[in-house]
Amino acid sequence: MFARLTITLLALSSLPAFAQPHWIRPDSPRTPWIQPREVAHTFQVKTEVKSAALRLVADFCTATVSINDRRAGSAEAYGSLIRIDVSDLIRKGENRIQLNVEPLNGPFAGALQLEINHPDGQTQRIVTDSNWSHCEDRGPVNDRYWGFDSKRVEVDIFEDYEQWRRAKTNDATFAKQFQLLPGYEIDLIRNAGKDEDSWIAMDFDPQGRLIIAREKKGLLRLTFKNGKVAKTEVINDDLPEIRGILFVHDALYVNSNKHNVRSNPRDRTGGLYRLRDTNGDDHYDEIKLLGERTATGGHGRNDLTLGPDGKIYLIGGDSVAKPKNFTDLTPEIPNHLPGDDLPHGHVMRTDKDGQHWELVCKGLRNPYGIAFNPEGESFTFDADAEYDMGSPWYRPTHVRQLVQGADYHWRRVTDRWPPYYADHADNPPITLEIGKSSPTSVLFGTKAKFPHAYQQALFILDWTYGRIMAIHMTPRGAGYQCRTEIFLQGRPANVTDLAFGPDGAMYFVTGGRGTQSGLYRVHYTGPVDEVQLSQQEQARIAFGRESRNRRDAIRSWKTSARRDPNFARSIPDRILARLGDPDPWIRYATRREMEHGLLINKPDSMTRLAEANLLIAYAHKIPSAYLANIEMGVASIDWQSLGETEKLLVLRAAHICHLRRENNTRNPRLAQHLNPFFPDPSTKVNEALIQYLGLFQVPNLVPKAIPVLLAAKDQFATTHYLLHLRQQTNAWTPTLRHQYFTTLRQAADSRAGRGFPKFLNKIREDALKTIPENERAQYAALAKQKDNLAELIKTIPTNRKFVREWKLTDFTAADLNNHQSDLQRGREMYTAASCILCHQHGGSGRVFGPDLSNAASRFARRDLLEAILDPSKVVSEKYRNVRLLMKNGDDHTGRIAYAGDYRKSKLRLHTNPLRPNEFVEVDKIDITDKRLSEISSMPEGLLNSLSKQEILDLLAYIETGAK
Repeated sequence: MFARLTITLLALSSLPAFAQPHWIRPDSPRTPWIQPREVAHTFQVKTEVKSAALRLVADFCTATVSINDRRAGSAEAYGSLIRIDVSDLIRKGENRIQLNVEPLNGPFAGALQLEINHPDGQTQRIVTDSNWSHCEDRGPVNDRYWGFDSKRVEVDIFEDYEQWRRAKTNDATFAKQFQLLPGYEIDLIRNAGKDEDSWIAMDFDPQGRLIIAREKKGLLRLTFKNGKVAKTEVINDDLPEIRGILFVHDALYVNSNKHNVRSNPRDRTGGLYRLRDTNGDDHYDEIKLLGERTATGGHGRNDLTLGPDGKIYLIGGDSVAKPKNFTDLTPEIPNHLPGDDLPHGHVMRTDKDGQHWELVCKGLRNPYGIAFNPEGESFTFDADAEYDMGSPWYRPTHVRQLVQGADYHWRRVTDRWPPYYADHADNPPITLEIGKSSPTSVLFGTKAKFPHAYQQALFILDWTYGRIMAIHMTPRGAGYQCRTEIFLQGRPANVTDLAFGPDGAMYFVTGGRGTQSGLYRVHYTGPVDEVQLSQQEQARIAFGRESRNRRDAIRSWKTSARRDPNFARSIPDRILARLGDPDPWIRYATRREMEHGLLINKPDSMTRLAEANLLIAYAHKIPSAYLANIEMGVASIDWQSLGETEKLLVLRAAHICHLRRENNTRNPRLAQHLNPFFPDPSTKVNEALIQYLGLFQVPNLVPKAIPVLLAAKDQFATTHYLLHLRQQTNAWTPTLRHQYFTTLRQAADSRAGRGFPKFLNKIREDALKTIPENERAQYAALAKQKDNLAELIKTIPTNRKFVREWKLTDFTAADLNNHQSDLQRGREMYTAASCILCHQHGGSGRVFGPDLSNAASRFARRDLLEAILDPSKVVSEKYRNVRLLMKNGDDHTGRIAYAGDYRKSKLRLHTNPLRPNEFVEVDKIDITDKRLSEISSMPEGLLNSLSKQEILDLLAYIETGAK
């Protein structure tokens, strides 16, 4: 199995790279971006286009791309790389692509790549470079920034969540069974002995010896000689559950999660201990508790690290309480978030003697590791709440940039109803979403003898899926843009901690939950790379340093104002400038300081972005009696003049006001004001609008929202709209009810955690309560309706004769534009062509393929016809068959049954769409290879027994939706 997996990884690593785009901008930065000083390129396309995909990214500007004078899309200044399908914009012959940029602060530039796939399998690539008109070439886009697709590290449904259990009985994974990037080698240094417990944390001492924390209690010390362990000794056999180790200030600091278990096994009080050798015998004879903190579960006191300020930083999960005495560096905001009174993940820091404690940031779930990069910025890898997976409030595991005073808004209440959303517009940005994983340690490769890119990378550990991932960071103002890749992976390889040794190699240990532990060494044997930074990269690094300095200087405003009256008078102008800064980290830092006591009066003139952030600060801090003033401020803003970011901030201010109001003072007038602006062109704005509007009974919201629900492209959006429409009582029709409850039923077939079925049941219960009692039973039945395939098959006529093997070219534009259709005959053809066996349409039919009730809003009639005649041309990933090769030689092809808890170790495969109760169940651990099928499970030739007019009638009927 591992040989096959290793070959697969190497193949991925050696895939040909995309054509490398360059950063470009106008040949003179002072030249306005107006005609004819546009940046444009002309190219030829020799054949018809099968597909065309555009990648676009903007550095410190807004970049808008047009193809053949039609707008294709845009990228924001501090946003991520944008991927856009532009197949319908490319034509055979000459094409013209144009990039328009609106510069902001910083070294602005844009980059794009257009990849065109032709029917003969050939690929054509167009990239920004010096060949574009009137442009300055700022150098190539770093492939670490551009080339890695985030899907490379996603854990799919085939991965076995329970694989870690195999390490309970086996030896540590052999080094040869690991997948590694080319140029690296791995060695198994040592297995843990039977009496050495499982290993959790590790670090090198100043003498180059390795200290390892055992899972239950105590510390081991390993001395190396010639690359091998020459001596192993127990240096502590008392301190229990050590998860953080740090050598600093001539002492060993450890985070222990209990006091002495022999005195009280149930005692969950532990904390930061300092161990010192006071008599010079190379053993720690002094053990002192510097800071005591209680914990109620496993998400307790985790890693330690030394900050650039010389202080000790401690990170903990949502089961550990804060110390009794500490200084809170986070804003004191009125209690309006459920769970504020419960512990949540946070970062503390203290001096070497544990005398002064400060709360640096809070609102995390269960982060294990914390690490600083060479610029002094700290990061962690935070866990998700597996129970909530599949719900719209689920926050995946993610890398976080940690800043002083931040609240990341996790609270330990999501298994209650209704839940809250942890992520919203006034949050610090998530640095990088990872997806399913179990975060443990993190560490930058600063001390590694690795290529330059990996010395700069953040290495994060995923315990469950046995992975170490490399996060490549690119400065973007005060924050970072990231790409990730799998550095190594084993099955099982329950990675718990890592460190870089005196030899510059990576050392890591496996263990946890009583599993077999091993110590490994990874070293680089490939060629030495030469570091060459483009002009744009150099400028970006310099601007990032400047931006972080500007962000950090904001914290000194209050002190400076106390000392200097002139500085105090300048505070309002400084705040307004920073609140409107394009950099989200600078805006956040400014608003945070306002919430610490720098509130200012609203001026007559300010930018929309500054005004939106000012409303957020007011909403957080002002007395509740004045919340109506904030709501009036929201209503007074010209909505049409706002960009996406500004709209999200304004809506967040409205939502905060709602949360802070007592039930009997909540006012629907602001919702009535915002209602006409739904739906919005922005998907994110629509989601925020429905979340706020759904709190009230808003006229005509349902008829506008149901089409948006039906057009939702992912599980998050679908459940989000189902949730926030569930208590609406206005403007429902039987058709809208039917569409809502049909979608609710279909949502059960999703990848999810254990809580998701309960969430759907609660949504269903609340939605049914809004229906008149005499109508409730039919919708309750619809919400739980199961397909009766046998009865549907009986409706398919068997006496129809072959008419013709229809092709798309058989239908002219005049045919397709003919509106003289017989809808009743179209309904009959829906059955005759067997569509009813796999597709829902207005509540009729079976849920197996896509619901066609809203097809007209997504497809033109020609596209719909093409999808029926050539079903394999474009197959949604959700509806693809997959081929699985098994250890025993079995070969299965079918549709994955996604419903249920994703952590199950077995996978169900429906191998025959017409026999839904038949499936093959396989053990995930036995899958040796998987391949997505390019062939649709929808048969070809379904229309060959229909006449042209009957086909046109069928298309017209499908376009009626649920009417």
